[in-house]
Amino acid sequence: MRQIRAGAVLAAVLIGTVGASACSSTTTTAPSPITSPAPTKAPPAAGSATTACRLTPTEDLIERLVTPRLPPSAIVVGNVDGVLCKPTVDTIQQTTPSGPGYCTQIARSADNPGYNPDATPAAPLRKVIAQYGSAC
Repeated sequence: MRQIRAGAVLAAVLIGTVGASACSSTTTTAPSPITSPAPTKAPPAAGSATTACRLTPTEDLIERLVTPRLPPSAIVVGNVDGVLCKPTVDTIQQTTPSGPGYCTQIARSADNPGYNPDATPAAPLRKVIAQYGSAC
């Protein structure tokens, strides 16, 4: 008699489980019995985003770009390039186009209160701390 009741209880549990999962909107699958070895990790590259950058952002900078045949534009950036872990001014210097008609200027945001980087054309900057390009 106990075996019948245990079987009935087990059947009820299974029916309830099947009924509940039939109404559920999520499905689960059993994990694959085949496992692969854990991938080996290469050491992170110097200056990569996975390494801790010890430079601390302390201020915002305004980068004003003058390019041929386009109105000057501007953007506000932090003073630390967190991806390369170096000052933003250094990154800008290395990535600024050097051809004729290009000029990139950088100033502290605090030295340009009320500056609108979304204005077209972007207004000239006050107290430029760095500039790169042949048209500066």
